[in-house]
Formats: sequence, structure tokens, C-alpha cells
Amino acid sequence: MRRKKREYFLRGGIDFTTATDELLYTTKVKEKEYLKDWFLFYHKRRKTFRHLGFETPNAYQRYWLYQRFKNGSIIMNGPVGIGKTTFALVESLHCEGRSMVIVPTRTLAENIFERLTVYEEKIRMGKKISLYTPDTKENIIKGDFDVAVLTSQAFRLLYSQVSWKASLSIVDDVDAFVKNPRNLDRVLDMTDGSVILSSATFKASPKQKKKLVEKFRISFKTSRSVGFRNIEDLYSEAENEEDLYDELTDFIKHMGPGGLIFLPRGTDENQFIEQLEKRGIRAEKGDEKTLKLLENGNIDVLVGKAAFYGVLVRGIDLPDSIRYTVFSGVPRGEFVLKKDEDHSRWWKMFFKDKLPESWDEIKNRIVETAPQRAWSVEETEEGLKITYPDITTYIQASGRTSRFTGSSFTFGVSLLLETNKNILYAFLRKASLYGIAPKLLSDADLNVLREKTIISRKETDKASITFKSYLMLVESPHKIETIASLLGGGVFRYITTPGGWTMSIAEVAYGTTLFVIGATIGHTSDIVETAPDSWPHKTVYGVSVEETGYYPIMDTIKMSNGTAFVLPQNNNDYRDKLDLIKVYRELLLAVDGLLIATDPDSEGERIAYEVGAYLKPFTEKLKRMEFREITRKALMAAINSTRNIDTKRVEAALTRRIEDRWVGFFLSEQLMKHLKRSGISGGRVQSPVLGWIIERYTLSRRKKTMFRVLLPFLEGFELETENRPPEMVTIKNVRLDTADKNPLPPYTTDSMLADASRILKFSVSHTMNLAQDLFEEGFITYHRTDSTRVSDDGMKVAQIYLKERFGEDMFSGRRWGIPSSEHAQQAHECIRPTKPVDAREFWEIAPSNFTKDHGKLYGLIFRRFMASQSTPAKIKTLSFTIESIDSISVPVEIVKEGYLKLYTDQKIYPLKHLPEEGETVRISIEEISKPLAYPLKEEDVIRMMKEKAIGRPSTYGKILEVIKTRNYVRVSQKGFLIPTKLGIAVWNFLSKNYRTFVSEERTAELYRKMDAIEEGRQKYMELLKGIWNEIFS
Repeated sequence: MRRKKREYFLRGGIDFTTATDELLYTTKVKEKEYLKDWFLFYHKRRKTFRHLGFETPNAYQRYWLYQRFKNGSIIMNGPVGIGKTTFALVESLHCEGRSMVIVPTRTLAENIFERLTVYEEKIRMGKKISLYTPDTKENIIKGDFDVAVLTSQAFRLLYSQVSWKASLSIVDDVDAFVKNPRNLDRVLDMTDGSVILSSATFKASPKQKKKLVEKFRISFKTSRSVGFRNIEDLYSEAENEEDLYDELTDFIKHMGPGGLIFLPRGTDENQFIEQLEKRGIRAEKGDEKTLKLLENGNIDVLVGKAAFYGVLVRGIDLPDSIRYTVFSGVPRGEFVLKKDEDHSRWWKMFFKDKLPESWDEIKNRIVETAPQRAWSVEETEEGLKITYPDITTYIQASGRTSRFTGSSFTFGVSLLLETNKNILYAFLRKASLYGIAPKLLSDADLNVLREKTIISRKETDKASITFKSYLMLVESPHKIETIASLLGGGVFRYITTPGGWTMSIAEVAYGTTLFVIGATIGHTSDIVETAPDSWPHKTVYGVSVEETGYYPIMDTIKMSNGTAFVLPQNNNDYRDKLDLIKVYRELLLAVDGLLIATDPDSEGERIAYEVGAYLKPFTEKLKRMEFREITRKALMAAINSTRNIDTKRVEAALTRRIEDRWVGFFLSEQLMKHLKRSGISGGRVQSPVLGWIIERYTLSRRKKTMFRVLLPFLEGFELETENRPPEMVTIKNVRLDTADKNPLPPYTTDSMLADASRILKFSVSHTMNLAQDLFEEGFITYHRTDSTRVSDDGMKVAQIYLKERFGEDMFSGRRWGIPSSEHAQQAHECIRPTKPVDAREFWEIAPSNFTKDHGKLYGLIFRRFMASQSTPAKIKTLSFTIESIDSISVPVEIVKEGYLKLYTDQKIYPLKHLPEEGETVRISIEEISKPLAYPLKEEDVIRMMKEKAIGRPSTYGKILEVIKTRNYVRVSQKGFLIPTKLGIAVWNFLSKNYRTFVSEERTAELYRKMDAIEEGRQKYMELLKGIWNEIFS
């Protein structure tokens, strides 16, 4: 239903005029019926919680209550102790029809029945509660109950015997329940209302998840990343076995009793324990009997195998006793690849290319690549036995040190000791893919860590813990999935709004905090093209002109058939971003605050301000967070360092938008009048760029004569000169030198776009789209930047990869520089990979919808960055002079590859023979005709925009795309930008009549002033006044 009335007013930290919707930002909000209903629903449940002895539902429970109120069905995800079972039992008692509670075991069923009975006595809702037993079986079959408590086995027995349907079905520990694939199908079949599923990982089949989506619009997505983990991970490379024992002994004596020692497969546990005892460590082999010794402090450590289903890895839960783990060697997993089985699925997982036809080819390929993967390969009668670093066992085993006790998460320490550096670096690289970044043992203060493990266990005596919940808004749905995955996976809820938007919302439990993640899908509002008829002030192109200044009139963006607009114009068939805002307003009723995590630049700040303005009245806490790479570490740092919205950056972004609107609309109107055609435009930046293209094309039409010279002692080397040299020339000042050649810095936006165009033949827009995908999926840092600086995290990524692949001597970490121009974006770091994963391994973790072009661009970024952190190359150069030609220096040999192993930016012209000093040689001369200059390519335009300071990383691609879309230029087969007749006509008109508007000097000056607004050195209203006077006075 479309709104009938609009209210217009001023609001915000800066002057920002908006056309909003009928849901006013006042206390009238509470008059909305859905709000009344929600408050009544919530207060009724809160009353129940208080009767049961709880002060109020915690943050998790409050959000689940809202989803019960709104949608009915929920999946509760989170650690033990956050109140999942209590919540489910309260809901079973409030259910107006029959409800059934299904649990894994008889003991648990009896416990649930007792709790429900106590709850009913306290709140007196008149509910008949039945525990399935032989005596109550017939009554339950008849439906003579309000709440039935069943084991999974009892449920299976009853399924075919009952005719009733449950209004609410609750499955506690759904992970165990769905081990029988048919169980979830049966529950859905027996339920005509809603379901509550309690899960830690929800390992249902794709088919089962699909049914949940179809019936209840909810699902669960798992992740390779681990969830909340309060553990300090350490590692050390031991010189030999004796050194390993010494480091291990020293560590245990520092940390005290309470450790688990994990040994790789094949290690003799008894012999290992003997070595520890010789060094004064009280150690026992881990089993059910010795667990008590550790719990009572009678021994220091337990020793066991690092096997995924081992007793010490999965079979114990002693949060107060186990404070640290030590891995004496990287955990190893193993599998056998049999000769006679189908290898296609396995091959696709690791190699991606076509499966070889013969077993020998398969075997040879595996053996050849094994060192890169840190695999140990052994040929057996069956096939190949492959041993590999096992990160999942490490995660599971080290997790024994950090458990949620119902009041806090205990803190643990995990140490990895390894003598084999190749396996160690392979493990570290693998761990980084799971969000784990161990630190060097030598950099850790063990006394501090020991104290932290002790204090965190004392804090478990506290009676309560504070839970929090936040709505986190990002720009795109892709980021929702990436962030949810980084935090360990979560529940996904799918919403279709009345206006036709299909939204996905992630619900992710991370420790004591629940994150509800949604997307703005870009900007939510923009400047209207024409002001409403009722507007009280003069307006120009959607900007209100008043005595106090110039204010953009904003409204929510509408979409129709792929076209975006603001105010509808005789068109009711559209989707309004207001629908998204309404969903988020309602969600804010159920959470503690709002975190806006749009892109880390001025445009992202403007989006944050827009959506924040619409949502601020619905939350007491609104904060801005930003991250320049989508990794768990960066995400946690952003969450822990939130800030207010930066109004200076917003002012700068709005000033750019107003200037773009005024100049663009004004010039477009003049062009359309002069050329008598629609669909053409001019702009402050696109016009000078068009002028450059035309100027270079004009030069390319003129020719000049040159002479191409080939030298007999150099292979493939050519030089060109304007004057014809003699055929016989004398070689003088001959010198051979060897010098270091340093790598290029890592990519900035302009250099990435230039190389992608030059090397990969990608258009600028295609490259930016690919880079956006790579950023949103967490593969690279933010791709709109002018900075070459490398952070500590970036250097760590390079160090792990280079040391593993090329050895200790290859890494030569460089910080590189500050932003390379005065107008640099605030991204403050280069474009680099976020993981030590090269282009080959990229495909092992890339989303299925990624194309070959994604891999090509990622490989380019990866190689350039790794090269920037590698040792210099050594190049031998031949220098000499020839009469009538200047001095010449030619690289003739690579003495040491260094960074050139990764990124080739040096062409070599091998020596056929070394010319002697004063030698006379015959040269080959060819007369050629060349253009005075070649037409510009896209990479040339980007370089010029940066050099002349009229472009920004966020606008390079957009400007070129506009020029091409308007048919002002076309791209030749060789990639040259060729102006069209229309483009030349547009430029001639603008340069003749509006030279000051489209001069690169004026454009650069304005951009500098807009940057000064961000930095607080320029008042935005003063600049707008100057622009107004320039155009309209």
C-alpha cells in the first residue's frame, strides 16, 4: 500500500532535508497497532519469566520472542547456557494448541518434564503436561495433553499412530535428532503451526534445509570458520626434538597444572610421558580414570593422541581444570585414495582441472604437488595414503580450554610446537582460513596468560552475565553471508516485503552477543529530481535554496525494471527502499542497538547517515563501524571500536552529490537544447576526460617518421630514434653492472585497474565489479584506495605464504607508504589478499558462483602483493653509448630472481656477445611511420585522472562507464578509446561555451576543497555557495 501523505522537515547533525514516510519520528510510533501488539506480547512473556525467577528475558530470548511474535518458527543457535531450553519451555506453556517437546534421551526427557511441572505450578496456566511412558502412551496418542515430552525414539514410535497435529513442535538438540534423516520430515509433517529448533551447528541435509525454507522461510548455514573462541594461540619452531622437549617443559612449568598434551599419530605416548617425567612434569595417559587426577590437581598434564574422535579431543568437559593445551607436533589427518574408486569428486575438490585418464597420471600429479600442500604421500597396495595437517582436530582439541559455563567464557592458551618448518607453515596458513592467527611463543608473556586463565575461572562463580544483541547493517547481501560465515555460521531468515523486496537476514550467535545482520542494498535515499508542489522554498534540481543555505531534498529510492528513481511519476509498479527500512525498524524493537557497517569511505559514511536518520528514532544506541578487510579479526576490531557517524565526511559526500546534480543537470539541459536530442549529459569530471580522449585521438591521426634500430649483440632489443644513424657505429663506454631491483608497491585502485586492463584485458567496470565481489567474500582488502601502506596483518599474510613456499630468505617485509596523494581515500591500506592463499588454492574455497575472471584478478592482486613483500631481484645491465644516439642501458640477465618469481615486470634482452670498447658494428635500420601519439586506453585515462587529481578511487570506473554508455566513445579491438561524432560535438560545445565548468584545473580545485570539508578545513555551505554563484549567478 503506497503512502498517501508525506511529511517534510529538517533533522540531523547537519542540514539535511528529507521527504519521509507516514511513520513519523515521534512518540506517535507507539500508536501503531503492530507495536501495541508486540508490547502486549512481550510484557506477557516477561511477566512469565519473572514468575519463574528471571528478572527479564535476556537479549537472545528477547529477539527469539520477537521472531515468535512476528513469524512463529525459529532456530535457536548459540552456546550452552544462554537460555535456549528455558525459552522453549516457556513457549510450550504459552502455546494455545498442543505442543510437543522432543529431546534425545530418557534422562533429559524426565528433567524437562520436571521443569515444566515446576513452571506450571508457578505460572498456573492450567496446562496438562505429559511425559511419554507406557502408562501415558494411549492418552498421548488420543491427544489428551497440552504439552507432551517425548524422546526421539518415542516420537518415531508415535508418528504413525497419531492423527493430531501439533501447534508448536520443539526439538532440543536438533543436531542429534537429524542423524536420522527422516526425523525432521516427520516433525514438519506433524506440525500445522510453528517449530522451535535448538541447535549448535544444525547439520541437516540440503533437502531438509530446503523444506524449512519452503515451509517456514528459515534455514541454517554452517561455516568453516570457528565461532567464538576465547583462546590465545601460540606457536614455536623447535630446532630439534630435544629443543621441543625443553620448550614444552618450560611452558608447562610456567602455566602450572591443568594441561592437555596432544601427540601426532604414530607417536609413542608412554615414551613421551617418560621424557616429561624425567624433566619433573607429572604426566599421565589420558583416559576416564586419570581425568579425576587432573581435576583434583594431582598431576600437571594428560597426554593423548591428536585424533578427532579421541578421548581428550571430544570426550571431556572440565572447564575449571583444563587451562591450556600443547600440541607436540602439528596434528595430522590421513586418508587413502584407492586405485579402483571414482576420483572425479575428490580431484575437483583439490585440483579443479580435468581428471587425468590413468592412475599413474593421477599419482604423479599428487606426488608432484604434495610438498606445496604439506602432504606426506605413501604408496600402498590399495593406492595412496595421504597424511595432511589437520586443523579441525586442532580447533576441537584446543577448544577444551575455553568453555561457556553459563556465566562466562573461560580463557585458554594453546601452544603448537613443531620441528618441521614446512609442515608448520602449511598449518599456519591453513589456520588463517579458519580465522586463527597464532602468535610466536617468544612474543607472549606467559605470566600474564597464566593469570588470565586463573581469573577467568574465578569469574565463573558470578551469578549472571550480560547478553547483548545488535542489528548490523552492511551494504550488500553478499556481505551478510561472508560475515555470518566468519562468525561461525547462523540462522538465515528470508523475508518478502509487501512492496516486493526479497531480503535475507542472518542471526548469528557469537559468544554472549547476538548479531542480526541485514543489508541496505546500497544507498537508501537520494536527491529528488523535482521538489514536491507543496515545497515552501525555491528549489533547483531537487535542492532547496533558502536564506540559511542549500539543502538537498531527499527521499527513499524506488526501483522499477532495473531503473532507480526517487519521487514516483505516474508509476505505481515499483519497489521502495522504505520497505527495507520498515523491516529494520521493527527488528530494532527486539535488539539493544544498531551498528552500521557500510563501506569505509565518504560514500559509505553518507549511506550510514541516510539509513541512520531513518532508524535513529527506533533505537537508543546507533554506532558506526567500519572494516577495510572482511576477516574475523578486522570485524572484531571494528565492533570494539565503534564511533559516531562522521558528519564531516557526510557533508563532503553530500556536497559532491549536490555539485554533481547542479553541474550535471545544468550542462545536460544546455546540451540537449543545443544538440536537440535527449539522453546526453555533461559533468564536471567526465567532460575533461572526454577532452583528453579527443585530444589524443586527434594527435594519433598525425604521423611522424622514425628509425628502428636493431643491435647485433643484443637479442630482441630495439630502439627508435628520430634521426637516421649511420649503418656502421662505434660502441663506447661499455660497462656491465649488477644491481638490486626492488619490486613495485602493492596495488592501489588506479594501478590495479591499469594492470587488469593491460594484462587481463578487463574493462574498468568489469574489474571493479570483480574486486567488489572479492572484497565482499573476504578475499581482498577494500579496493577503493590511494594508499600503498601495508598493515601488520598484511605483512603476516605475506610472511606465512612466502616462508612456506620459498623458504626463510624470500620474505622481506615492507611497510610501503602513506596515501600517495593529498586527496587519498581514508581506506589507509593497499589492495592485498587477506589470506595466504594463492590463485591455485583460491578455487578450493571460492564460492561456486565465482568465474574464471574472479580467479584471474585475485591472482594478479595476490602476486603483486607477495612480490612487494619479497626480496629484491638482481639484474645485470649492459650500459653503452652509440654516436648520434644517447646513452643506453639494457637489462641482459637475471642474476637472482627474488620477487620476479611472483610478478614479472622486467623484460630481459640476452647478450649474444659482449661488445668490446670502441668496437665498430653494423646495425640494422628500418624507417617506420608512427602516430604522434597513440589513442588513450582505459588505464591511461585512470592514470591521468589520478595525476591531475580529478578522480577518486570510487569514481574512476563510473566516469569511464558514463562516457561509454552515453556513446561519446567506443573501444577499439586493441583497447583504444575512440571518440564518436556525438562525443566530439558534446566536447566542442562544452569547451567553447562552458570552459570554466569543464577545465581540469577548476575540477581539481573543487575536489581539493571537498577533501578539505572531510578534514574540517572547509565549511561545506561556503563551498556550495561558491558553486551556486559559479553556475546560476
